[in-house]
Amino acid sequence: MKDDVYILDCFEIEDFEAQLLIFIEHYKIELKEQKTNVLSFKELVELILSSINSEESSDCTFQHIFYKLRSSIQKHTKFTKEITPETKLVDIFPRKRRRTELLKIERDLGFKLNILQPKKWIIKTLYVLFCISILLLFIHYLLGFLSLLSVVLSFILVNKYGKDFKGTTIRDLINKSSIENYNSFKKNKETINKSEFKQVIYNWFEEYTGYSKDKLEKIQFS
Repeated sequence: MKDDVYILDCFEIEDFEAQLLIFIEHYKIELKEQKTNVLSFKELVELILSSINSEESSDCTFQHIFYKLRSSIQKHTKFTKEITPETKLVDIFPRKRRRTELLKIERDLGFKLNILQPKKWIIKTLYVLFCISILLLFIHYLLGFLSLLSVVLSFILVNKYGKDFKGTTIRDLINKSSIENYNSFKKNKETINKSEFKQVIYNWFEEYTGYSKDKLEKIQFS
């Protein structure tokens, strides 16, 4: 593997294909040619963009997202300082009131922000226990099954009550809000800013495949 190229194996390609299907279904995009003709992630992004038939515009939806988030934050939190895209989330949402205030903002916006997660050491510990449980299934099935069940339930609980932010700033919150809700924020539903939507595509695959934007830029499918 060269430094400037990352070639996916067959399992990774399956993950990408699954996310692609979810993405185009979510945004109601019909690809104008077969994805088998696409050799890299960059080409896939261009195929998605070229398959969008909406009239192109220069409307700044990300800016609109920022204004709506800022308004909701000012309404539902006790933060009184100026809010900019670089304002840190931990400064706005004290840990003690974090889940309560975010829930109010989610109700105001009409969708889940999904910005909270458990502490990273908890996630890593549960991942190790998950792997051990899988191995235990082959040694003692019942014990392995019970262990696996407890780990899965623990995953659900820690994700439900986690209070650490996935991002750092309001800009990160804007990017995460746009992943699944970009169209909801658009002023004109019949047009699209393809430059912005390109970032939405990258944000989606970064969120759901775990690859950074830099890594996505290097991905080839064959």
